[in-house]
This record gives sequence, structure tokens and C-alpha cells, in this order.
Amino acid sequence: MDDHPEPLDLHAPLVLGTQTLAGLWRAVLPEEAQWMKLPTERFADCSSCAPAQRGDYDPGCRCCAHLPHVPNVSLGLALERPETAAQVRRVLAQGVALPSGLWAGPAHFKREVTLQAEEAYGTDASMACPFFDAPTAACGIYAYRNSVCSSFFCEHDHGAAGEDLWSRVQAVLGSAETALQQWAMGQAGLSWAVQSARMAELTPRLTEISAGTGWTEEALRHIWGEWRGREELFYARCLAAVREHEDSLAETLGQWAVTDAVEFELAARDLLAPEHRHEAPPVATGTTERVPLAELWYSLQLELRNLWSLPLGETLRWAPGVSVTSAEPTLPVLGQTLHRVEGGARPYGLTEEELTLFGLFREGRALDARVLDSEAADAVSDPRGFLSECVRRELLVSE
Repeated sequence: MDDHPEPLDLHAPLVLGTQTLAGLWRAVLPEEAQWMKLPTERFADCSSCAPAQRGDYDPGCRCCAHLPHVPNVSLGLALERPETAAQVRRVLAQGVALPSGLWAGPAHFKREVTLQAEEAYGTDASMACPFFDAPTAACGIYAYRNSVCSSFFCEHDHGAAGEDLWSRVQAVLGSAETALQQWAMGQAGLSWAVQSARMAELTPRLTEISAGTGWTEEALRHIWGEWRGREELFYARCLAAVREHEDSLAETLGQWAVTDAVEFELAARDLLAPEHRHEAPPVATGTTERVPLAELWYSLQLELRNLWSLPLGETLRWAPGVSVTSAEPTLPVLGQTLHRVEGGARPYGLTEEELTLFGLFREGRALDARVLDSEAADAVSDPRGFLSECVRRELLVSE
């Protein structure tokens, strides 16, 4: 009898509630993460992109206006599928990929931070991610996207509480992702310490080693060393290490001491105008410690528990000033026409089924088992999450 578990399918998306993450997280996150219930974000509709329609973003880049740190393992996965392998080979040819994964050159980094500081992020189509396809507004490696791309939403159904939660998700995924790419490099034969040291050696000439979004050939040869020209094999070895150790990987990464390329990153910050440096990501120097992954994971669980909490037993009613417009104007979301609810921080949209459940509280009603077991609640895909959302948006208030 074979007691070995089936290998994880790292290509298949990981679905948590209504959210879809890259399949790689099956091997990276603790097992209990697969039962996390992440909130639906109906108004962050990338197919229509409200910020681009408002003129806040350029349609040629939208919020994909930077070069994400897609880790080496994800690039290795993408290379196993013909439709995404071509995308990875293109970015390799553009000189934006290092042994750790995608990494923008100093000139691109400076431009991105400057735009952010000037509140002009997303307005320059020349800064678009190389995986962003402007005609379709789609990601060329969506199934292998990184932590930021998996957890950023321009709108949040749960308002500030939802934004805080997704920031916590991003911190957990980002910490695990960084540990993963650094660990995998050592397994493949070019350690993070070596890459960091080689990047540090380039700091006296930062302005000379940029080429467009990426790096000059001289810089790439220096950083990649003996692996220059064999980048695909290196990424394949990083991925092979994950598959070999997938049963223990989450525990290994939880104990991994993540470090920054401190000398290089501080030098790159010095290229910025002093008034813009506050927008640059912090660098963990010897006096700055990273929060351990285990601690981030624990705080995320608490945040999730708080998000879905309900004031059970309390009498709830519509907040003063709340009104529903069943006729036009309505709110289009993901192809649906929703009833428009006024009275919160901004107009909100409810499906017909949600409106029926919401309507139970118009004159005041106890939030108890009779409500949660009612036909109105059964008709809503996630009645607890929906009611929690209404409470957080102050559409429902306690008497």
C-alpha cells in the first residue's frame, strides 16, 4: 500500500471562499489556510475598471503600473505551460528577471516611486507590467501572479475593515513568497546571499546598469554569473525543490530568516528625491527586524474572525437615511444590475435576494437563528458574510 500523498497540483488555482489565488500557495501556506474565507469584492471589477473610466488610471496600464516581484518558482511554473512560457521568455529577453524572480532595474524603480509620490500612479502606460495585455486588460500569467497582484483591490465591499484585512493577507503572502524565493535559490545552486552580494557590487554605478524597465547585459551577466543563458533551467530547479519538499515547505518557510539586499536597496533609495523616499518600500537593515511569518499568520486569523463577527441576539434596523432605489439609476457589477442603496459611505448595490434579506430589518428585527435559517437567508449565497458587510458599512445599526 502506497502511503505517499498525491503530489500537489500547483497549476490549479487555489479557491478560498469566492477568491482565487495562485495554486502555488497550496504548498506555501499552512494547511488550515485552505479553509480561510476571504471576502467577496464585487466592486473591484477589473473587466470594467472603474478607476480607468473615471480617468484615475490610464487604460494602457490601469493598476498594473509596476513590475511585480513574481518569484522564481512562479516563473518556473509558468514555463511549464506553452501559453505562459512565451510570456516568461519575453521578460527574460527584456532583462527584467533575476535569480530571485522579476526585479525592476534602478531607473524603473525611481520612476515608479516618483509617480507614487506625486499621486500619479497608474497614469503612465509606459510603466505597465510586461505581463499586462492592454487590448484585453488581462494578465498573461494570471494563474502564477504574485502576492500583491493576488490581494490588491481598488474597492472593498467591507470598507476600511476589508482594506485592512487584505493588507494583512498581502503581508502574509508577501512574507511567505519572499522566504520561498530565497530558499529555492539556495536549493537550485545560486543562493540569495550570492545574488545580494553581487547586486551590492553594482551600487557604485546604479545609473549605468539600467536598461529600460530592466538591467543592462553587463549587470545581468554579473548577477546571474554561470547561470546567464540558463535562466529557464535555474527556475525549473527552483520549482523542482518545491515539489521535492512540498510536504514540509510551509514549516520550512515559517522558520526562514528573510533578508533584504540591504546595500543595493539603500543605494537605490538614494537615487530618489529626498521628498519621495517615504514612498519607497522599507529596507530591513540590522536595526530593523521583519515580523515573523508565524506572527503575521496569527494576526491574519484574528482579522478574519473579527471581519465575520455578527452582533447575534441584537436588534438591528436600517440606519437613518438608508433608502433603496429599485429603478434607475442602478449599479452594474460583474454583469449584474443591482438595487441601489443610499445612506452609507458610498452607494451600494444589492441583488434581488440580498435586498429581500436586508428588507427583514427595515423596521428592526433581532439577528438570531430564525433569521439565519429563513428562506430569505437561504437564497443568499453567503448570508452571514452579507449581513456582516451591512453592519460594517453601517447600513444596519443596533437599536
